[in-house]
Amino acid sequence: MNTAISLLGHTDFSRTNMIVYLGVSIEELQQLPAAEMEELLSEIGRSSRRGYHLYVLRRSIAKFASEQECLGDLHRSEFKRLQADATQNFSLLSSAIKYIEIEIGDQLKTVPERKKWVIGHKKVLESELLSKSKLILEDAHSDGEVYRMFLDKGTAVGRGFKIQFEAHHGGGNQTFRRLREQVAAGSVSVCICDHDMYAPNSARSDTFNKAKAESEKRDFIGKFFTPPFRELENLIPLRVLRDFYPLVSPVRLDVLEQGIQAQGDVLQGDCLWLYFDVKEGVTGELLLKKCPGEKSQEWLRSKYLYGATTRLEEVSFPGFGDSVINTILNSGPALKELHSFLRSTYWKKHLHPFFEEVAWYLVGERRARL
Repeated sequence: MNTAISLLGHTDFSRTNMIVYLGVSIEELQQLPAAEMEELLSEIGRSSRRGYHLYVLRRSIAKFASEQECLGDLHRSEFKRLQADATQNFSLLSSAIKYIEIEIGDQLKTVPERKKWVIGHKKVLESELLSKSKLILEDAHSDGEVYRMFLDKGTAVGRGFKIQFEAHHGGGNQTFRRLREQVAAGSVSVCICDHDMYAPNSARSDTFNKAKAESEKRDFIGKFFTPPFRELENLIPLRVLRDFYPLVSPVRLDVLEQGIQAQGDVLQGDCLWLYFDVKEGVTGELLLKKCPGEKSQEWLRSKYLYGATTRLEEVSFPGFGDSVINTILNSGPALKELHSFLRSTYWKKHLHPFFEEVAWYLVGERRARL
């Protein structure tokens, strides 16, 4: 399974649901060579049973598949479940911004007016499309744990469906290569890359630029995301960090908190904390160097010049080091604080829209109702 699944033309993948619809007739399935039909239905049954994607089949198709003796008992049982869920699942097609439709053949096209990708069954069987979605991050382990928690607990999608993904380690300047590999394999590929900006309209990191450029070279099933925060550490509220790093310049952090509060009710994505360098801290010299543009500096002045600070050169705030994420993940009280944070107004305004969109690319089976 190594054929690339790339799409013709440019498509807006915004808020796409990773729903897979088997849009074939019983007659079309019967006309396939027996081995080919068996392979297609087996792969769909296996993927659905493992919860990798959310599958939509017409009731008649699911019933036909459940009766095929060439399939194993587990696959036939899965198609019986899909038959029972057919009406409920089919309604998702009308609400999905986009979905994947499998048809017979080896075609590959986008149908914008029907909000779907159409993929021939041969290309599906030659690729990794039906495997677990791939989430490419700078750190597959620690970043992956944080994303899984926030997607599961902080989104409506995560509360209704199981979030399924396989985290892949980008790390440094390798992120663009990991994205290239997964797109070439035909996987549903989601890449989230820290932009490292200190202010809106400032320079992004080389890692981000390379990964974004790679995503723009080809169309693929998935998306390259620009997160609304500088790095993953910016998801941790300052008050939580201060509880676990009490010795980090409390006087200066008091001043920083005053500045965050002085912003008032800012627009979505316009909060100082989203651009603060949590690991290294910031100085006026660094800000001026990294943000030479007038628009960026105007934003910096609006955020950092308050109280006794009248010039950017006077700005100086400490960071919390490189181990913030691991420290938080290893602390029960910190995780409890984060769960509470996911119910906050701040989360809903600045971060929830981003995570909700990402979640739809990684949606698997419905969660069982208790």
